Amino acid sequence: LFLLVNGVAARSGCRFDFTERGLNSLSASTERVLDKITDPVLVEAYISQDVPGEIQSGIDPLLNTLREMDRVAGNKINLTIIDPSSDALRQQAEGRGVRGLPIEQRKDAESNVRLAYFGVFVQQGETSELLNLIEGEWFVNDLEYRFLRLIKKMQIVIMEIIRDFTCYVITVSCTKTTTPKISI
Repeated sequence: LFLLVNGVAARSGCRFDFTERGLNSLSASTERVLDKITDPVLVEAYISQDVPGEIQSGIDPLLNTLREMDRVAGNKINLTIIDPSSDALRQQAEGRGVRGLPIEQRKDAESNVRLAYFGVFVQQGETSELLNLIEGEWFVNDLEYRFLRLIKKMQIVIMEIIRDFTCYVITVSCTKTTTPKISI
């Protein structure tokens, strides 16, 4: 019975969060903000996957939050999770403003340092911002809040552009004058 219910829930997109503090759920205010998005939002999460286990344990909750926001927002958010493991993808990440952080990995008696990427590029219309997922020496613990603050900021910028454009159009149309033709 459990497998049947789980299979039906998975196919319908329905999710249940059985964690004690609702760690895998979005807040009601987040759902309201996501519902009010007017223009599509491009979200490119540049997150290195080939990292030590302790780092992966910090990445997983962030990825879950991003995926849940994408699911709840429907077609208003276009989420792409990118592992910048090739030179082309690393250049793309850096072109978006995401900087590589040196990560030391040790295997047996060897140790090597390579760059890992942890940033989210967000674009709505012509407005874009970068969310760094590392603060200090560890991952941010308030991604949901930071993402919503960024979305609200972008919505304000878009509304200001629309307002300025509308004022410009009204001004132009009000300043046009026509000279009446007089026939004799």
